[in-house]
Amino acid sequence: MEARPGWRLAVACLLAASPLMAGCIAIDHGDTSAQLSNNSDESFTVPIEGSDRTASARPQVGGALHDKDGVVADTACVGEGFSIVDSSGVVRATYDQPVCPDTHITIEADGTITVISGGQTLTPTPVPDSAP
Repeated sequence: MEARPGWRLAVACLLAASPLMAGCIAIDHGDTSAQLSNNSDESFTVPIEGSDRTASARPQVGGALHDKDGVVADTACVGEGFSIVDSSGVVRATYDQPVCPDTHITIEADGTITVISGGQTLTPTPVPDSAP
C-alpha cells in the first residue's frame, strides 16, 4: 500500500510547526520579584521599614532585589516603606509604600532614582538633610 502525498504533507507541516508551537506555549511572564537596576558607579542599600530586611545594590548590577536572606518580595509585599541610601550613608530617597513583587527600582549614573510599583511611578517622600 502506497502512502498518500497528503499524509506526507500533514506530517511535514506538523514537524515544522512544532518549534513554533513550543515558542507559543513557553510564554515569558516577566520578573516575579522586586527588581533593582543600579546603573551608577556607587553602591546603595535599601533598608525596608517594618521589616528586618536591607537589600544592597552593587555598582553596575541589575536583577532581583536581594538581602542576606535571599530574594526580597518574590511572592508578597514586604515592609511599610523603604529608602535608597548611598555608600556614605546619605538617604537619597524614601518611599511610603512597601516593596512588592512588581516594584522596579532604577538608579541612573547621574543619581536619578525611579521607582515603579503597581504600574505607577512612585513619588519619594521629602528627605531631610541626612549627611553624616
